[in-house]
Amino acid sequence: MTDHLEPSSEAERAEEHWAHRDDQDRWGEPVEARGPEPLSVMVSARFSRAEADQLAAAAEAAGMTRSAFVRQAALSSAGGKVVDVARVRRSVDEAERQLSAAREALG
Repeated sequence: MTDHLEPSSEAERAEEHWAHRDDQDRWGEPVEARGPEPLSVMVSARFSRAEADQLAAAAEAAGMTRSAFVRQAALSSAGGKVVDVARVRRSVDEAERQLSAAREALG
């Protein structure tokens, strides 16, 4: 790298960098830049109005778009065990019905 004096203002620094943008002695070897993988698959989900409002509030509190928030939440849950709350409730309701029937049968 060659020695050089750094310009003092943002505009001067921008001009300096632009003027020497192709100077490999100054910047070193180029490196490959990789961006994020493009989002190419869409997955739909339906929410009640209350659920959608809750998601929007949570996404805003996290400083994220609703889409990014849902994507991150879904992917972080994908590695763990996901519980189908509606199915659990149905199972509990059925167990309660059976328990009630058993109590009645026992007198």
